[in-house]
Amino acid sequence: MAVVRVLLADDHAGVLRYVCGRLGKVFEIIETVEDGQQAIDATLRLDPDVLVLDISMPVLNGFQAAAHLRDVKCRTQDSNPDSL
Repeated sequence: MAVVRVLLADDHAGVLRYVCGRLGKVFEIIETVEDGQQAIDATLRLDPDVLVLDISMPVLNGFQAAAHLRDVKCRTQDSNPDSL
């Protein structure tokens, strides 16, 4: 069974550390980023299986980043249950 590759986006370092620690036990955390534009760039560069986005981030928020990735037909799923 292949390991699921996850990209995490959150502008709070403590949240990133916590989520990395928890999810990293089961999934491969391939990168963490701190704003929506970095999330877009990293997603397009790394092609993760799952993208976990914070809603409120600088530059672009999680909704804006997810919308952009949908517009460019990115295969990565975000963690919003409404988008699954």
